[in-house]
Amino acid sequence: MTQTGAGPVVPAGTTGAAAPAVQDVPALLARWRERRPRYLALFAGDVVSLDVQRGELEMAFEVGPQWGHVIGLQGGIVAGMLDSAMAQCLILCSGFTLGPPTLELKVSYLAPARPGAFRALGQVQHRGRSIAFARAELRDAKGALVATASATSRLVARDPEAPL
Repeated sequence: MTQTGAGPVVPAGTTGAAAPAVQDVPALLARWRERRPRYLALFAGDVVSLDVQRGELEMAFEVGPQWGHVIGLQGGIVAGMLDSAMAQCLILCSGFTLGPPTLELKVSYLAPARPGAFRALGQVQHRGRSIAFARAELRDAKGALVATASATSRLVARDPEAPL
């Protein structure tokens, strides 16, 4: 998933296939970086790739030991990285026109997450008019699968120029 060229915004009722092209990926990413959510600075969160056609986004995170305990990172931090990947995927794939507050989030913790670098892959599974379903997986710097998640989000119209 390393698309850098033009890609369509995902229309309602699809996951990305046969969507009309309305914005290119480099422009979407540049715009996102200018307005990224402030909370992502806590974990150095950044979008590293986006494939709007497939409804997929990859984020990188760097999480320090201050967010952990004796076993590893606190579970809410892991859930936050997964939720962020899914939400930012929905926001970018809508061309910033939709906000996706999470209605339900299910996280499966598969291994302890130790402080360090992570990659989260978020994917839109289905987007309707008012509800979307997404999934995500989180891997550590060695590529080991740490956790997976699925979410149901309400799709709320938003001002595309408003801060994220």
